[in-house]
This record gives sequence, structure tokens and C-alpha cells, in this order.
Amino acid sequence: MVKLDKICREANVKLIFARSYGLTGFVRVSVKEHTVIESKPDHFLDDLRLNNPWPDLKSFAETIDLNAADPVAHKHTPYVIILVKMAEEWTKTHGGGLPSTRDEKKQFKLLKTGMLAVEEENYKEAIEASFKVFAPRGTSSDLQQIISDSCTEVDSNSSDFWVMVAALKVINYTLMNKSQQPPIRR
Repeated sequence: MVKLDKICREANVKLIFARSYGLTGFVRVSVKEHTVIESKPDHFLDDLRLNNPWPDLKSFAETIDLNAADPVAHKHTPYVIILVKMAEEWTKTHGGGLPSTRDEKKQFKLLKTGMLAVEEENYKEAIEASFKVFAPRGTSSDLQQIISDSCTEVDSNSSDFWVMVAALKVINYTLMNKSQQPPIRR
């Protein structure tokens, strides 16, 4: 089995070895590398950057007055804008920080006070999505571990998976350190 495995690995051939002993047995799958991308994770958090909006979103939010008396305009304000403005207002009155404790998060959710009518769906959406404002930003530790792998130094023999991870590494690095990009081996 070891000798066959070595031959198959050198030839880049997948080996499936199975052995049965009556009601018991084992199966061994041997490949050089097998990557799996979870395309539909169980828990997905949209990163809308509500706690640090990009310039265009911030400038658009500044053009909207949540205190406007026009009920039609008030009902049609996107929930993202409501959250951006509420986060900005919160940071002004709380020393530049966002809600961090359970009580602060409850207090932040009191967005209902800005509603002009009970049936404003945009405010209901904002209340349901308010957790996105205080969600931690940045790259998860699992993703950071993959990005830090030596396989991200791609060459002509690299698999599509590692080429995509290398691209993600460049994007992540650029977002975190806008001054320079990491060296890429070509």
C-alpha cells in the first residue's frame, strides 16, 4: 500500500485503498492536496462596513436627513443609511466608540424612536440588522491561516484554488496596508 501510494503521488493520481475484514474494514483516500470551498456557510455575516463606511457611502448618508417631516421619504430611506447615521451619532456621544456591552447594544437598538409611523419596514430592518454595526471587522482567524499558507506563493504549477487565495491575500493586504502590496513570486 505504501509503495503504491508513493507511485500514485508521484504521478499525481488519486488512490483509494479499501480493505474489508468481515463486518469491519477501512478506506484510505490518498491525494497530494484536496481543497474544499464552503460556498454556502451556515452563518454568513455581510460586511457592510457600517462601523467604518467607505467615503461614497458616508457622503451619500450625509445627504439624507432622518429628521425630515416627509413620511414618504422617511419610509424609503435604506436601512443601511439609517444604521450608518445611527452609528455616527452614537460615536459622537460615546467617545468615538461603538456599542460593546450588552446594555449598550440594547440601547443602540432603540432605533424605533426615529420612526414616524409604526409600519416603517426600513426601521424594522435596521433594528434586525443592528448587530452588523458592532460585528468585529477584519479577516477571520480561519481565513487568515489559509492566507498565510506558503502555497499562496503561486507559480505556473499552482492549482486554481491557491491562485484565488493568493489574489485574496493581495486584496486583504491592500485593504489593511494601503501603502504597499506584499511581494508576489511570479
